[in-house]
Amino acid sequence: MNNDSVIVCQNCKTENPYFQLNCKKCNYFLRDKISNIDLGEILILLIESPKIAFEKIIFSENKNYVLILLFLISFRFLILSRFISVPFLRDDSDYSLFSTLIYFLLSTSLTFFIIVFLTNLIIKKLRVLSRIKDVFCVILYSFIPSISALFILYPIELALFGKYLFSNNPYPYSIKENVFYFLSAFEMLLIIWSFVLHIKAIRSLKVRKRASLLISLLNYFIIIGYLLLSKNIFI
Repeated sequence: MNNDSVIVCQNCKTENPYFQLNCKKCNYFLRDKISNIDLGEILILLIESPKIAFEKIIFSENKNYVLILLFLISFRFLILSRFISVPFLRDDSDYSLFSTLIYFLLSTSLTFFIIVFLTNLIIKKLRVLSRIKDVFCVILYSFIPSISALFILYPIELALFGKYLFSNNPYPYSIKENVFYFLSAFEMLLIIWSFVLHIKAIRSLKVRKRASLLISLLNYFIIIGYLLLSKNIFI
């Protein structure tokens, strides 16, 4: 067992999982109690100290905001898949926004289930103590920088490119080339930031650095494959 994933009770010297609130033997308090996730505090800590942010998420008894974040990341994946589909679009391409959104809500949830299941399985194989709800939450919260594009970049892109944002006739970059590349670079930085946070999220589960990187790469390969597959719904 990974020694980092256990905490020794100061009262009876019993080893407990690091996420435990009370000692399983003598019921002694092992750490401060956190009832709910403070979203504002977490957003700030993800910038200032991701390690502390993910620890607070793990220690929180109620994993709130999960459904909201899952909805937002589903909508984010919808937009990313739509961008990926642009070079393959036909003039007669047609789809229902409502049914597409339902598809992404369900398929994103399934993709996250697969990622969380595999991550938890690997963590168990590494002999690290973990709870699947903690794995799910830290992974979901690691996508907040990418989700922020919905509120920062997407409105700007819509304002600048309008109906041509998802067009290949003409492409958006042929309308405002420098602006398009600047916004694309900024969007890529948000994705990279989310990936870095993903590594830190896995690391917060007491997984070693190299294993955290490999698990994160596996998870992002699954997500990329999912986005590439999902682009076909727009073609």
